[in-house]
Amino acid sequence: MHVPTYGYTPFPDDITTIEIPVVLIPWNTVDNEEEEDYDEGDCGCYSCITKPKKYYKIKRYSYKPPAKFKMVDNAKHPNLFFGIENEVNFIDKYAPNVEVRKVGDLNEEYYYIKRDGSVSNGFEIVTHPHNFEAFYQEFPFGKIFNSDMNYVGLDDCDSYDDDDDCCTSEYYLFRECGMHIHMSKCMFSNAHLYKFIKFFADNPTYINRIAERNANDYCYTEQKEYVKRKAINKYGNERYEQVNCQNEDTVEVRCFQGVTTKSGWLKNLEFVYSLFIFTKDTRLKDINVNTYVEFLKQNKEQFKNICAFLSI
Repeated sequence: MHVPTYGYTPFPDDITTIEIPVVLIPWNTVDNEEEEDYDEGDCGCYSCITKPKKYYKIKRYSYKPPAKFKMVDNAKHPNLFFGIENEVNFIDKYAPNVEVRKVGDLNEEYYYIKRDGSVSNGFEIVTHPHNFEAFYQEFPFGKIFNSDMNYVGLDDCDSYDDDDDCCTSEYYLFRECGMHIHMSKCMFSNAHLYKFIKFFADNPTYINRIAERNANDYCYTEQKEYVKRKAINKYGNERYEQVNCQNEDTVEVRCFQGVTTKSGWLKNLEFVYSLFIFTKDTRLKDINVNTYVEFLKQNKEQFKNICAFLSI
């Protein structure tokens, strides 16, 4: 198993004494240089480039349009935003360039779709930053998960055993996909981030259960000996950890299996948000799976999907 290394200098044992003031600024909104995307057969002339788009096309991996922040008046944490990346694959007989026409957001108002080298026959759906409540009130789940989509899901797989050498091609296509959830880094103090990451490090089996997959080369299990260093610096030397802190403006939770249903999407979002609140308001010595479950029981109405998944 790969164990990340860090080159940071020593630090005090009492992490709660080291605090960096929270600055309520969402993550970077600076736009990367956009790349032109052409229809197949376009010659590149002015007429071809400027003609109205009739359907959505998959963007290049480097594509990153200006962020459109989705805020609602009733948000309990109005400065906390979530950005989601969800990878999906299709059975070989379905072409992603065709499937994307069913799901693409032409105006990219809520999400955009781009290529990802880790999926063999699919693409990545990337949302603009949303408040937690905005996903429930505004996000077009009916379009992403419409009945015409031919996503590969568990129902298409004959085997669900990660150690099975006889798994079907559909199974591998499904397991290639992951879901990553970004959160505003500015909303974490050092102590809060420490408690948040430590929950992952202390409970790997529980995390794998919720994530619906085991830790892998794209999301290593958190190593307890490095958690404090990541929290002190709000940074890490490894991107491919379950909690990635390398991004300048976001904390990225990378552990989840890619989803093909609205309930699966909301289950993962609710887990991350509920853990954010739970670790923020709970003393370090009281943070464990049992107290987290009690927290969910007390807030079952707000976190229906994760509670249903865990049979709470």
